[in-house]
Amino acid sequence: NGSDQDWVAGLTAGVGLEGYISERWTARFEYLFVDVPETTLATGGGNIRGGSSNHVGRVGLSYQF
Repeated sequence: NGSDQDWVAGLTAGVGLEGYISERWTARFEYLFVDVPETTLATGGGNIRGGSSNHVGRVGLSYQF
């Protein structure tokens, strides 16, 4: 049918915090915001519309040797 390639600039921003909860253990929290603007790509078979806006949260636990 056809294809199209294009680059779309997006944004990723985040913040994190890590600290000791005991002598050898640490805990952490991370937050990311990812935004790719909506765009339309034309292909031989029609148009494809895409984009997304996401919030990502992560937690972790680490042991220090």
